[in-house]
Amino acid sequence: MGIGMDEHLKTVLAILDYIVSYWMLKLARTLLLSTLILLVILFVRKMWDVRRRREGLLSGLYVKAYLWLVLLPVPFMGGLKLSFEHFPLRNHLYVAMYEFLMTHKIVGRLYFAGILVVAAIMVCQKIRLHFWIRRLPVYCGEGIAAVRQIQMAGVQIRTTSLYITPFTSGICKRVIVVPDYMVEQFDAGELDRILQHEYCHIKRGHLLVYCVLDLFRVLWFANPLVHLAARQIKIDLEMICDNAVIRNNTYNPERYGMTLLKAMTFLQAGSKEGEARKEVPAFVGETSFAVMKKRIQMIAGYREFPGRYLKSVYVLSGVFVILVFFLGKLSSYPAYTPYTDYGLYSFDCGRRIFSENEEFNAAVEKTESGLVVDNEKVKELLRDAQVDDTGEYWLYYGGYMKMPGIGGGGDVLYYSTAGQEGEMAFLPYNERDPLASFAEWILQHV
Repeated sequence: MGIGMDEHLKTVLAILDYIVSYWMLKLARTLLLSTLILLVILFVRKMWDVRRRREGLLSGLYVKAYLWLVLLPVPFMGGLKLSFEHFPLRNHLYVAMYEFLMTHKIVGRLYFAGILVVAAIMVCQKIRLHFWIRRLPVYCGEGIAAVRQIQMAGVQIRTTSLYITPFTSGICKRVIVVPDYMVEQFDAGELDRILQHEYCHIKRGHLLVYCVLDLFRVLWFANPLVHLAARQIKIDLEMICDNAVIRNNTYNPERYGMTLLKAMTFLQAGSKEGEARKEVPAFVGETSFAVMKKRIQMIAGYREFPGRYLKSVYVLSGVFVILVFFLGKLSSYPAYTPYTDYGLYSFDCGRRIFSENEEFNAAVEKTESGLVVDNEKVKELLRDAQVDDTGEYWLYYGGYMKMPGIGGGGDVLYYSTAGQEGEMAFLPYNERDPLASFAEWILQHV
């Protein structure tokens, strides 16, 4: 019984190694693709800023922000087909990844261990932040227009004594955290603008965007450009909310900017007083002065965007992402491709005699109950190939390919060429273990 358990354990570990190797190869391909796309995005954004410097940070704000959408389909493009004949460099890269990531299983295991560690750190930080927020008092102030609107939308407003910038948190139970110095020192109009900005993040689904960014940072934790892009995306979202709040609520841009400057003054005073922030786990509301400076510069150059301009950006961005998803799906390998070739191996399994041989495939016929082999044709092929006919072989059939260089499944049957000339050999299929069949189905569709 112990031997049987050991065999089952070895089978399970072999399946896990296979899955890790396969997904590691796909992750490595998406990692390279994400690096290339991020370099292109950052270059385009930089060139846009250089060419439109006179128009200020507001120039192309929405266009530059929605460029990041190109990243969305990338995690699903690990199975893209590559034209090896026309792109030898990509062929060499693929072979290198195959050799170093699949042959050496330790690499895949270490990378997946890194994913688990990064994910665990992020989850622990979010859990700590959640419990820290729950201990904060709920804001009960009245007379501010934004408070009623926000509370009616099911969003809680909580306050903290720390000198921080306001932030939003939570996907299901959404919360806006506001520091006490704003509640006590800001007038109703200023506090209204601050709350409208935070509520804008919720209405526009930015909290979900942050979750997607965290997922990218987990999957591609080894790519420093992903972490840089995540920070830049958050800055873009801050400036988009600033612009949207001014436009939708007809706030005076100058007064809105003065509100941010006032917040900076209190933050600086709090830092000089040595206000401790270590109590805030994974603080998401801390905004550097450099970021605040960019926001103020954008507000200083504020101008109205035509409604049709914004709608066209939204529509074109959505159509582009859907098109990329669709084209990526068409250009990717399916979940698995069944092998239609047969293989002939020596009895000691030390030599592959025929593989992907059209004449040998024609000598084998697949039926419902077994394989029918033309002995005479096989003997002729062995003579033509100058192979000594030992009389005993293994015949491989079935199997599948998921991507070039990785596949599996199939079965082998004992095959003997002994018999009369022209005799057709019948090889009945092996009985399949239901557990093995289920495991193969899982590996095909994983």
